[in-house]
Amino acid sequence: MDAFVIRSPPDCAERNRTETPVDSDGSRVVIYRRWMPPEEASALFARSRREVAWERDTYTGGRRSSRQVQAWGPGIAYSYSGAKRVGTEWPEWGEDVRARVEVLSEHAMNYCLLNRYGTGEQISWHSDSERGLVEDAPIACLSLGATRELGLKPKRGGRAVYVPVRNGDLYVMYGETQRRWLHCIKHGQEERISLTFRCFSI
Repeated sequence: MDAFVIRSPPDCAERNRTETPVDSDGSRVVIYRRWMPPEEASALFARSRREVAWERDTYTGGRRSSRQVQAWGPGIAYSYSGAKRVGTEWPEWGEDVRARVEVLSEHAMNYCLLNRYGTGEQISWHSDSERGLVEDAPIACLSLGATRELGLKPKRGGRAVYVPVRNGDLYVMYGETQRRWLHCIKHGQEERISLTFRCFSI
């Protein structure tokens, strides 16, 4: 089964479509290039910087994160890496993006974690396996701003694969990806914002 399927936007030929075969383990990651048109993605990047009430996580022991975060999804608390983030109300434009992601992923999404990566900031290897997530539900991430490298490697050991995610790209992780694979975002010199949509049991 494919680990990565890279696709062009729906109105373009699939000239950029590539596949990376892995073990048939029920895991799949699909990357849609230019899922959001560049002008719209750049406008959403600017709006996110301007309108989101960015905060910093506090981890166990009182350490503060350097990366700025926020979340949408009223009443849903997401605990990760020793931090806890309770979702706020969805803005109208966030609801619009969520609806489009739900159509593509064919799954309801009730929570969005927003991450703002500054110069040199990254997310190390991890999997999204926190309590409360609907098992094997897709997780979709919209990348805005600067290009960063998405890494993915099997938990049982093996070669890591790196692929750039650019302004307006959307990647969706399906099936057993979170149980069998780790992923990361490498550091960069320019700012990037990600909107990651998840589904929690309520």
